[in-house]
Amino acid sequence: LLGGDEMQQDMLDQTLLVAVLQAAQVPVANEVTDEVAPYEGDDPSVLYHLWLARALVNERCSRRSLSPQTWEWHSRVHHRLGKKAIADVSALRALDLGLRQGGKDAN
Repeated sequence: LLGGDEMQQDMLDQTLLVAVLQAAQVPVANEVTDEVAPYEGDDPSVLYHLWLARALVNERCSRRSLSPQTWEWHSRVHHRLGKKAIADVSALRALDLGLRQGGKDAN
């Protein structure tokens, strides 16, 4: 894999994930948003990136299970896939970990 310390690798992982989320038309801003609407189109590029985003965010959740931002991204991807139950649990996990509540490492 790539060299560098853990922080550099994490930044590269986040950059890749955000790029894939954007290609999958998943909102990535840190602001509070309404529920993300499920994707109803048939553009193969968006569908490909949506499934890739799902794989990347699931992998990130396994490595960074205490990151509220990771769980927020997990929620948004699953909302976009139409998996509301999974998305709601992920959103609650993000809030439990301190998302949008201020403080150190709360994003």
